Amino acid sequence: MNKLLYGHNPDERLLALHQLGEDRIRCYFRREGSTVPEDVDFYPFFFLSEKRYLEGFPKKHWAGQLEGTNHYKVLCVFTRWSDMWEAVNFALQRYNETNEPKVNNYVEADFLHVRPDPATQYLMQSGRTLFKGMKFEELYRLQLDIETYSRSGFSKAERLEDRIILIALSDSAGWEYIIDGRKKSEREMLVELVEIIKEKDPDVIEGHNIFNFDFPYILQRCSLNGTEFAIGRDGSPPRGSSPFSERETDFNTFEVNGRQIIDTWLLVQSYDATKRNLESYGLKYVARYFGFSSPDRVYISGEKISWYWDNDPELLIHYALDDVRETRMLSEHLSPSAFYVTQMVPLSYGTAARLGTATKIESLLLREYLRQKHSLPRPMRGAQSIGGYTDLFYTGILE
Repeated sequence: MNKLLYGHNPDERLLALHQLGEDRIRCYFRREGSTVPEDVDFYPFFFLSEKRYLEGFPKKHWAGQLEGTNHYKVLCVFTRWSDMWEAVNFALQRYNETNEPKVNNYVEADFLHVRPDPATQYLMQSGRTLFKGMKFEELYRLQLDIETYSRSGFSKAERLEDRIILIALSDSAGWEYIIDGRKKSEREMLVELVEIIKEKDPDVIEGHNIFNFDFPYILQRCSLNGTEFAIGRDGSPPRGSSPFSERETDFNTFEVNGRQIIDTWLLVQSYDATKRNLESYGLKYVARYFGFSSPDRVYISGEKISWYWDNDPELLIHYALDDVRETRMLSEHLSPSAFYVTQMVPLSYGTAARLGTATKIESLLLREYLRQKHSLPRPMRGAQSIGGYTDLFYTGILE
């Protein structure tokens, strides 16, 4: 096994991991057909250019000199996650005492390098990666899509009179199901959704634009209905993350303990980053583009959803099921590359699916620097190259 590419730990069939308190990580493994949690020790860390920025820090820590002469020569390790962040703030204060201009946070500080995600830190430390020894087909994937109702334009989750009317579900084994708002209150629908996810216990939850629509809408409606979207493998609700903007479009992200979340809208955007020939990232368009659409696929415009619910709900159900079917096929087509890259990089599956190549390569190298206890080079600033101006004034045959 190539340690640079796959990490130095050969442990297989790791499905997910998340922080557990200040000093533990919970890992979920697939063993003998079951998902088994394993809690392990975790030691948060960051890199410094000089030890003096941490001199006098009172909390328990270890600051070791690294080999080589690169910019970040000191590895600082802690026994608690909160102690690490206190140390980051301590180092910023020490730096600002003697340097100009002042720095306000660790992102601006070129004397300090920290990865703020505990799961990534643990994977770098341990040399573990997700999905070693697995094939993509072994992942149990569940697809989710909601339809919402409004009498006044586009449905808004915070508006009391709006609601979820259908929840369409499918999975990688071919199962399909509708939670029908004609038969249940919205609260009953949400409770059933949570029960199904717990019972089915998927490794991955997939949806098209799930980060920007389905999850935020469901979480808001759970709040209004006095229930909790407790779909984590440990019974916890999703955690929102800051908008992520490595590519052209900002979007929100969510993490679910013990599970991976894949937004196929982002997979399509990643695909088009090199192809540059898609006119839209919408599900219906890309399903036609890739040839997934069935001949009897139902198409309903967004502004007509409520009308069809009032006048032809069966057709709307057909439409919702078509959505999760196409999401499943789209993921089957675009997800495997991210899955197999995740076997190499010290990142979660969902993170690897939405990060660019440069960040993935940097993560591989950082893991190896850490393993060899070698100093890190200072990051290089990118520079934009500008070409000559061109324009197209005429088309066709010119005489």
